[in-house]
Amino acid sequence: MNSKFYRLWLCHLGARPQKGFVLPLIMMTGLVIAVVGATMVVQGMGDNNKVVAQKAKSQANAAAEAGFTRLQQFLAKYPHLADKNMSDWQAMAAAAQTNSTTDDTPIAELVSAAKEDSCAAAGQTDSAVRTAAMNDLLPLVSSLQTNPAQAVALPGNGNNWTTKFRFKGYEYNNKVATAKLQGLVLGQDGQRIASTDMNVTFPVDPDAAVVPSSIFPGLWVKEYLQAGQNNNNPGTLNAEVVYDCGINPGALTTTAGNGSSAGYTEYRSANNAANGDKAIRVALPNGMTPPQMTQMPMPTPPTTAPAGVTTHSLGTVNNDLTLPLSTHNTSSANYHAATQTYYYAANAIDIGNNESLIFTPGKKVVLFVNGDIEVGGGGSIAHNCEGVTGCDATDVNLIGAASTGTFETTGNASVCSVFFWAPTYTVDMSGGGHAGDCPSGANQNGIYWVKAWEGGGQGSHEALNQSGSNWDRMTTARVVPLRTKLSNPNSWATVEDDNN
Repeated sequence: MNSKFYRLWLCHLGARPQKGFVLPLIMMTGLVIAVVGATMVVQGMGDNNKVVAQKAKSQANAAAEAGFTRLQQFLAKYPHLADKNMSDWQAMAAAAQTNSTTDDTPIAELVSAAKEDSCAAAGQTDSAVRTAAMNDLLPLVSSLQTNPAQAVALPGNGNNWTTKFRFKGYEYNNKVATAKLQGLVLGQDGQRIASTDMNVTFPVDPDAAVVPSSIFPGLWVKEYLQAGQNNNNPGTLNAEVVYDCGINPGALTTTAGNGSSAGYTEYRSANNAANGDKAIRVALPNGMTPPQMTQMPMPTPPTTAPAGVTTHSLGTVNNDLTLPLSTHNTSSANYHAATQTYYYAANAIDIGNNESLIFTPGKKVVLFVNGDIEVGGGGSIAHNCEGVTGCDATDVNLIGAASTGTFETTGNASVCSVFFWAPTYTVDMSGGGHAGDCPSGANQNGIYWVKAWEGGGQGSHEALNQSGSNWDRMTTARVVPLRTKLSNPNSWATVEDDNN
């Protein structure tokens, strides 16, 4: 066969049918590719949506946890509310919104507690503390509303979302608090994208003892401290000094002591040096801790003997006296066996020249004084622990029990090794003698926790020389105040979202 014809014949019979089959094949292949591509796109979109949903849920979880952190900060500032229920919080908020000037009892109690709990609040007016407390409380109470728009916004959201939290409840029962919180993630239209409901429980102990600082104060004042007679004689104290934060002395300036204060560093309030305001003026030995502000309130002393103990009345102490009385022993009605302490009460103490109120070393005595204390001339209040094992200034609790009072020494009077515990008394230790019933070289020493200290340290005499005790010993004397203690959470539980 002619080869040219044969090739033409093959072209017409073979190639043309093959050419008709290729087009459908290409179309089918394209369709498959399109379907696969679409599937991959849909799957990718699903994966992306899943990632977005997971991220939104994660942010909702974080928002709920941030809400609890905010609650911790709030309760640390207002621990007085920690053992209340949310209904109590709401009642306070409603009362504050109804009347912005007159407080009912719960708000007044909150203000008082806030001033005790915070150095920042202590120096403010009640009105200012009230306003701040309500500004802190109202957003939390408002966040209880079911409308997500009432929730508290959190910073740093991103993704064009708004992250918020709100409180859904707070319950206190038998020293355990439960906070119910919700974290929310909202879109630009305000609609919910994700949410997490969480219940957190944590211990709340309204009767916990404060853990004191490492410094044990030999002198603790509530209102002001002027240890010397004037700005040129600031008064020397060999003691750890602390003061309540309500004093607000401003910046303390320090200078090297001279004259009777040589070897001491003088500390003076910036608002005290020029105009005589009653704040801080004292000279302390070089190297001793400067006067320290404390947020812990001064403990309130007992004003009566323990149950089962009858306090023995001394009337007014105005001549020589030794306590415990020689007629009293461990079987006496004024003896407390558990603490091995004798209890006495005096209308006042007025000791004149060369007279002494002596406390027997090695014996524990509590003396409630319902009036002023004055020691004049060469008189003394003496508790000589020198050479007596276990003897401590806190063995003698001289408690100022009047609503207001003074403790004053004049001339060559002296007081040694007592714990004068009197938050309502002003002390003026202007006397500076060396009584024979005190250790050699002692004049005013011991521990003083008082309203104010003014005067003392004339000439070369120290205004106070701290003697004795530490926090461990004081704890046994039940002087550490009770405050509300908040502990870390012991349970975090994510609960089913009720979409509210």
